[in-house]
Amino acid sequence: MRRLTNDYMANTLTISRNLIQKNISVLRLKGYLQAGAKLNKTYARPALSYVLSELGINSFSKQYALFSILMMDYQNH
Repeated sequence: MRRLTNDYMANTLTISRNLIQKNISVLRLKGYLQAGAKLNKTYARPALSYVLSELGINSFSKQYALFSILMMDYQNH
């Protein structure tokens, strides 16, 4: 399973790191995401990666378009 960092998600979605962090916080509190490995980054502090939890996999499995829409809809509230 691919581990995603805040920077990767912010760059890919072209939204702020702050917005990514807010979404991650909510998804972690609800049990959909869990922290992955700490990744070493050159010239910067280590980055924490995230992966879908078992609940997240069961909830969003193969529904990536819906997951993206929900993420974007949440940012507008």
